[in-house]
Amino acid sequence: MRRALATLKAVPGPRSPLKNSNLATELYNRINREMRNTARDFLAPDAYSDDLYFNISKLQAHLSSKEEVRSSHVDVDLYALLVGYLPYDKKQEVLSEDEKEIREDLEFRVSIMRAFYDRFTTRDNLSGIELDIKFLQHYFIEFWRGFAASPERVAKENEFLWKEILDNPNWFVSPRGDRYLMEKDPWLKDQGIRSVVYNIDRRFPREHLIGVMISDIDYPFRFWLDTHRNLLGKEHQWLTSLDPFARQAFTNLLLRRLYLITSGLLASDSSIVTPGGEEGSWVDYRRAHYRHLFSTGSRPITLQSHGAILHADEIRRGYGIDIYKEIERRRKIETLKPNEFITFVREVIPEFMSDVVVPNDLTYDPTLIRITA
Repeated sequence: MRRALATLKAVPGPRSPLKNSNLATELYNRINREMRNTARDFLAPDAYSDDLYFNISKLQAHLSSKEEVRSSHVDVDLYALLVGYLPYDKKQEVLSEDEKEIREDLEFRVSIMRAFYDRFTTRDNLSGIELDIKFLQHYFIEFWRGFAASPERVAKENEFLWKEILDNPNWFVSPRGDRYLMEKDPWLKDQGIRSVVYNIDRRFPREHLIGVMISDIDYPFRFWLDTHRNLLGKEHQWLTSLDPFARQAFTNLLLRRLYLITSGLLASDSSIVTPGGEEGSWVDYRRAHYRHLFSTGSRPITLQSHGAILHADEIRRGYGIDIYKEIERRRKIETLKPNEFITFVREVIPEFMSDVVVPNDLTYDPTLIRITA
């Protein structure tokens, strides 16, 4: 489907429900009329009414003066504003089957997000946190409002995942980053996501910095998963303006993929591709992880040996973690036994890779995840 800045062809392909060139005009006229007459009945609880009315009035004037647009195109901005803000259950009542098919078409929804991003960056000159929040508000409405899973199930899963990731991790995110691509993770594509990359920052021990590429936009939206079980923005700011359930569902997507790394369930996925030639070369590596040791009368563990002190320094320099405090913390929450210790085993890669920054490309396999109460 070929896209323009703010329009979508009414005839994008032979299978499209927009093959009737008059449908765009009918949609515009009917939904706009209903929006004018009973606007408040169609506003979602977290809709942004000032922005909504401003854009509707502006785009109304723009479209009404262009006969060729009204007769043969759908204006993505206007369509998204008029239909995208309808509560999910209201959409099912108001939209015809053809219109529902349009709204559920992945390529069309991706086009909407591209139109929003272009508008925010070129017309509204937004950047930084302001751009992130504005765009994510629309992205959550477009891709997460009708999320099928129940809030109770998502909350239960998140509680389990947070606990395992924060209080019982065994493996570490690579210093180079770990990446899930939609080609190896079709669930990402369903939510309009091209890739998710996990990184660490030693300034924030046990936290994870995540870059999410949405739609076909070459701009990484960054988030933090912090040690207090919060999803935060790239500057550690709260994301309270985003829909609460959509935010939890989005967090669930991020936690599930991180859990596959920290649990060691992907420990066998231990190859990386290096630059060179047409396809590069595959080499093996060893992911950084904790080793569990048990102190006994015949073999006491003190972690005061030269090797143990060296490993403690490595985890502090690489991940910002004080392993002695981490052992104490885990014993308090009873994820380590009184006679159990953990020591750090650093990541090992070939010597020629030491100066190359290449994220590990991982495969998402949801069947590996077992959520327990």
